[in-house]
Amino acid sequence: MSVLSIVLWVGVAPLMVVLDCSSIRLLEYFVLVVFVDYYSVLFMFVLFSIVLSIHLFISVYMGSDGNLFRFVCILNSFVLSMVVLIVSPNLVSLMLGWDGLGFSSFLLVAWFGCFASRFSSVKTFLTNRLGDGFFLVSFFFFFLQGHFYLYVMDGLVWIVGLLFLFSFYTKSAHFPFSSWLPDAMAAPTPVSALVHSSTLVTAGLYLLFRFSYVLPSWVMLIIHDLGLWTLFLGSLAACLDYNSKKVVAYSTVSQLGFISFVFSLGCFELGFMYMMVHALFKALLFISVGSLLVVKTHYQDVRHLNNSWSLNPLVSFNFFFSCFVLSGFPFFSGFYIKEMVMSGHEFVNSNTWSFYLFVFSVVLTVYYTFRLFVFSVMSYRYNYGSLGDVNKVSLFVFMYLYVAVLYVGLSLYNNVYIWLNFGSSLGIIMLSIGGLVFSYKIVVYAVFVEWFQMLNYVVQMFFLNVVTVGVNFSFMVGSYLISVVDSGFFLFSFINRLSSLFSGVFNLVLVRGFFLNWVSLIGFTFIFVLGFVMI
Repeated sequence: MSVLSIVLWVGVAPLMVVLDCSSIRLLEYFVLVVFVDYYSVLFMFVLFSIVLSIHLFISVYMGSDGNLFRFVCILNSFVLSMVVLIVSPNLVSLMLGWDGLGFSSFLLVAWFGCFASRFSSVKTFLTNRLGDGFFLVSFFFFFLQGHFYLYVMDGLVWIVGLLFLFSFYTKSAHFPFSSWLPDAMAAPTPVSALVHSSTLVTAGLYLLFRFSYVLPSWVMLIIHDLGLWTLFLGSLAACLDYNSKKVVAYSTVSQLGFISFVFSLGCFELGFMYMMVHALFKALLFISVGSLLVVKTHYQDVRHLNNSWSLNPLVSFNFFFSCFVLSGFPFFSGFYIKEMVMSGHEFVNSNTWSFYLFVFSVVLTVYYTFRLFVFSVMSYRYNYGSLGDVNKVSLFVFMYLYVAVLYVGLSLYNNVYIWLNFGSSLGIIMLSIGGLVFSYKIVVYAVFVEWFQMLNYVVQMFFLNVVTVGVNFSFMVGSYLISVVDSGFFLFSFINRLSSLFSGVFNLVLVRGFFLNWVSLIGFTFIFVLGFVMI
């Protein structure tokens, strides 16, 4: 951590490190190449800061688990796969980290072993394998260049750009691959904090940032539309769900769509900055929610996460602070970035419907964030629970995250120039205040919003879950057909049934017509001999 902080403070030029392993007999032809630059070092600094906080939080959340050592080992392999993906300069080594993320996430999501956890892990794994398939198909086109290095590519064939986009979006839970991310909340809360902040969901956006210099303009249009729709979809779904972890998961979907939308405007460094800030504060939000879940005996209904301010003011303050940052209140990082998006020249010249959809999504972002906060802090309906010794551990967990936030802010201060426009700044402030007031009124007078239950299909991600279940059913049917037909089971079963049928009929005739059978046998023999003699 100290080395990374010094590098961030002083600055680092792009550096390619080559490790020759030819002196080792088993690794005679193995050469390890690592690419290090400012963005990879910053990403690893944020990742290690979050991992350090989560390791401290694990002792509180899963201290009584009998397999805690195994859990920590799988979690560390998950982090190692992300580090390999960050520093890999070619597609072959990058694929190792890419597959390592998918496999280790499969093990972590299925940790509790119940049906919901296993179903969610299989769904997560299959969706990510779909993206891996897109990634592997694109390997064929890289043979035309004669190498697999990422940073010296001449260009991309249009089909490769499309394959890369779909591959990145399956990892980052963009529409129409968004349904696996809320289901992954079946994992323990430390895993959710790591997955939703700086590892699995940001892997696709990080590679999209790395491949930005070779993406054609028509791919940027697709990124714009899918990112904006993912932003709206996640915000609207988060407004209607009552599961606290799923609300934060839908918030992640919404924020990932916003980062992709910023990328589509050509503001890649700005989007990368927001991705780092979002990673730190989303980890802070998950740890705060997880601390409240420990109080409420892991009951995840948001209507039961109340009276938290009197139980633990420290957790409530960090919860409130993370909500402020992620919703874009002045004068936090989200406010500056959203202000630049609204006042940008590229955004003004875009579609009018895109502008209104973005504005509506900003209001919904503030609404669902403070709806969660109002339910957990300003409500006293289910007044039970006690934190005990959680206060001491939580202090160190939050302290590391705040130190990382300060380092990231200082390192990014000289790289991104922010110029505020009074009109767009005032617009963002009014939208934030409007969403805040709307969230408070809706929660207090919830009896008047029963008609929201008619929009429950939004919680199903616009039927994406239904489509996914249908796809799983088709996979089950295909697996059955393969086992019955292709593996030969159907053929052997058919022959066995025919054999049983004919043997049964023959035995029936043999038993019930013994004399007739002998007469028939003698008659057929006489006819055969007579025919042979006549010839």
